[in-house]
Amino acid sequence: MPPARKQPVKTDVPDRSLSPWELALRATGARLCYGEPVEADGRTVIPVASVEAAGGAGWGRTGKRPEDDEDATGGEGNGGGLGGWVSATPVGFIEIGPDETRFRRIIDPVSLARGLAGAAAKGAVVWVRERARRR
Repeated sequence: MPPARKQPVKTDVPDRSLSPWELALRATGARLCYGEPVEADGRTVIPVASVEAAGGAGWGRTGKRPEDDEDATGGEGNGGGLGGWVSATPVGFIEIGPDETRFRRIIDPVSLARGLAGAAAKGAVVWVRERARRR
């Protein structure tokens, strides 16, 4: 029996790697919020996410030049810093069927509990302040 031939693996990775700058420029807009459509049983489902991103940078300064350094405390300058994060949370999906199209929200129990706890805490603070004001 002849050895089985390996089929080439197809990937979505481009032939060349992207620089961080190119990757950041491509990762914008609706592409971040909507996933790839999935079709089954005459329906199409498109996942939807909430995406948050933040970033920052810093730097430093140069040291004193030797001729300007009266205390002989100068030296090389220094600095640096760059960072950021991206977070995606599933929030629901769009369901496209032969009869209708609708958005279905995914309810996260932890987020729901946090929201209820926050509302209860705010209500308690308002109640205590109102009660103290009336005295």
